[in-house]
Parts: sequence; C-alpha cells; structure tokens
Amino acid sequence: MTSHLQKKYERAVKWYKKALAENESEPAFHYNLGGSWFAVGKFDRASAEYARALELDPNAFTNLEEQAIAGPATAADRGRFSYMMAKLYAGRGDFDHALASLRRAKEQGYEGLTNVYSDREFGGLWKDARLAQLIPPARR
Repeated sequence: MTSHLQKKYERAVKWYKKALAENESEPAFHYNLGGSWFAVGKFDRASAEYARALELDPNAFTNLEEQAIAGPATAADRGRFSYMMAKLYAGRGDFDHALASLRRAKEQGYEGLTNVYSDREFGGLWKDARLAQLIPPARR
C-alpha cells in the first residue's frame, strides 16, 4: 500500500472519529471507521468498530457486508474480512450469518479456517453439523 493511500485512510479515520464524537450512536460511522482501520491493517480496531455497529443495529451489515467484501484489495484481505465477520456474528450467537460469512471466507481462499475450532467465539457452533460439513475438523 502506498503512503498516499495510507494518508487517505488516516484522514478517513480522523473524519469518522470526529463524526462519532458528535453522534456515537450512528452504526454507519462505526462501520466506515472499521473499514478504514481494516484498510491500514489495524484488524483489532476494525473488529471493535464493526462489533459496535452490530451492537447499535443488528442489521447494520445486511446490505453493507457485500459492499465491504468488495472493498479490501486482495483475495486474502477479503477472506480475512469474511472470517472476522463470522467471528463477530458467532460471538453474538447469530450462527446462520456466521456460517454464511465462513462460507465466503472459504470461497475466498482464507487459509485460517481451521481456527474455527480454537477461536472461542465459534464455541456454539463446534457441535453443529453444518460447521463440520463446511470446515471439517482436523483429524487426530
């Protein structure tokens, strides 16, 4: 990523922080701030902003997730984004959306899929046959 692009995202971060200072309860501001953090590789911060957007509006990603997946530049970024969303949904107990996001992560070639069996957010899915069918557990 060029410094020009990084500066663009850094400006966006500042703008969204300012917007949130005036209206912290707007899910779109959190969503967009999360996208800016994701773009500069601050995945923990991105995840926190996406989680806050979902907290404010459980349907915040219904129309926006598909747009966001197109946003990250590389297939690896798209896969990471989909996996991160799956974690957020699973942590909220929304297993249908979590599985849909995991399916996208798999289609996008995300290499860390077997982490679903160690990431605690997915604990509610570990005995779900749909998860085992989508991502078979490692053989022992």
